[in-house]
Amino acid sequence: MRPRRPLLRMHAGIMALMMLILIGLAGVVQAQSNSAASDPSDQEVESVEDASEADTEEPSEQEQKEIAELTALARDGRDDELRQRALEILAEIQVDEETGPAEIAGFFASLDETLGPNHPVFGSVLNDYGRDRLRAGDFPEAWRALDRSLAVHRELLAPEDLTLASILKDLALAYDGLRLPGRATQTRRH
Repeated sequence: MRPRRPLLRMHAGIMALMMLILIGLAGVVQAQSNSAASDPSDQEVESVEDASEADTEEPSEQEQKEIAELTALARDGRDDELRQRALEILAEIQVDEETGPAEIAGFFASLDETLGPNHPVFGSVLNDYGRDRLRAGDFPEAWRALDRSLAVHRELLAPEDLTLASILKDLALAYDGLRLPGRATQTRRH
């Protein structure tokens, strides 16, 4: 069964990349739908420029401090505190009125880089975020987060673990919201 692990890791990496791409596309679509007064071609250019700026911006002093704090907690193996602090930072990002998909993607990229793609806290924070987006009716974002969380947890947990069942249940709800009943049914069967 050893050859399956590299495939799962490759799948997790591909899903992370897809998540970042989809988050960027969601930002472009959202910017286009929010601004009815300006020319659509101007909106697309502005959205692409905004996304490019977000990708090249250096982390602020506050962000660097938060990353250092998370790194220290991870290094000390204090996962409960690490999870709580990561969720607090995510909540702060979400409350900020100027926050967009790029900032949230940046947070998850930082968390991924700080903890590693298969850290249980990374999967847990993704799961909590996905559930939050599911409750808010943001099904595309919920799907991205829950799918990535599932990939992380499959690496860490036994197939019969109830955490996986819970993530699959939420993922099926996201598929329902996306009007993909076939995938929802298939996910529920798992």
